[in-house]
Amino acid sequence: MSDTFQKDATAKPKSSGSWFGFVLIAVLVVFIGYWALQLRPATTHAVMLNAELTLDEALDESEATGKPVLAFATASWCGPCQSLKRNGLADESVLALISERTIPVTLEETTDRGARDIGKLPVRAYPTLALIQGGEVLSMIEGAQPASAIITWLESNTEAVPASEG
Repeated sequence: MSDTFQKDATAKPKSSGSWFGFVLIAVLVVFIGYWALQLRPATTHAVMLNAELTLDEALDESEATGKPVLAFATASWCGPCQSLKRNGLADESVLALISERTIPVTLEETTDRGARDIGKLPVRAYPTLALIQGGEVLSMIEGAQPASAIITWLESNTEAVPASEG
């Protein structure tokens, strides 16, 4: 027999290591892409976006209407904040309660005014939702809460506005 067709006894069979490496890289790319999309700044719903309203102005409006201020302390770099905007604060039932029962104000940490207003509150983490009335913090929740938790929190800490007061 010819030497060209003989098997090399020291040669190792091809391993599936190259497939494993390819699959691992593909999974990492998908995972990183997903998290990059989740961390990008989310749009704040119009009900929550009172960009022109300062905390002090919201407190004045609260005093005039009797509704508590709902201060949303957030930051554009904060992943849980973006998740809260996309999920809990995007729910129509949550938005209806916020609109009906509170004076919402968004306090963005990356702006001078937002950072100053956040500094007036006992915010320890982002995101934080705080109900304020008469200059006193009534209740706060932190983290990317689901809609059901926000609804329960709002219903137990605010009063329904009678239909005649709208």
